[in-house]
Amino acid sequence: MSDILSLGEGWCRLHVQSKDPRAMEQHGPNMKVSIAAVTADGTQLDPQEDGAIIDTGAESCCVSPTMFKKLSGGVELTRNIAHVFGEVANEKTIRATVSWMPGVEFTRDFSLLEHLEPYGVLIGRDVLKDCHFYLDQGAGQFWLYAPDAEAEVRDAENLSNSGERK
Repeated sequence: MSDILSLGEGWCRLHVQSKDPRAMEQHGPNMKVSIAAVTADGTQLDPQEDGAIIDTGAESCCVSPTMFKKLSGGVELTRNIAHVFGEVANEKTIRATVSWMPGVEFTRDFSLLEHLEPYGVLIGRDVLKDCHFYLDQGAGQFWLYAPDAEAEVRDAENLSNSGERK
C-alpha cells in the first residue's frame, strides 16, 4: 500500500508507521511538526519543532501552554467555540503556521489547550477539512494527504494570459 488513496499530483503524502501498533492505539495518530508564530504583518517567526496529535473530533487546532509561550510574538486573539460539553467563551488563541513536510503549510489561530502535553500541537478539523486522512489503527499506521502549496504556486506561474496551461 504505497499510495493508499492514489490522489496523484497536487498532493503531499505523509505515511507514518508505528513500530508498535499498540502505541498508536494508546496515544492516537501523531507526528512531528514545525510551527511558527505569525505576526500582524504576516511575518513568520522562528519555527519550533514538536510532536502533534491528530484529533478528528477537535473543531480547531490547539497548542499546549509551553508551546503557546514559545510562539510569543504571534497575533493573540480570543474566540468562542462550541464543543460537545457546551461553549467556551474568550478562549485564548495565537496565530501560527504549522507544517509537517515541504510544500505543506497551514496558517490558523491555535487555541490554548491546558492538558495537551506531552504534545505541543493538536491538528484539528480546521486543518483536516483541507486534507485526506486514512487511519489503519490495527496496523498502527496512517496516511495524511495535504494540498501541495508549492504545486499551486507552480501551477499559477504556468498559466498564460488566456488562462490555459503552458
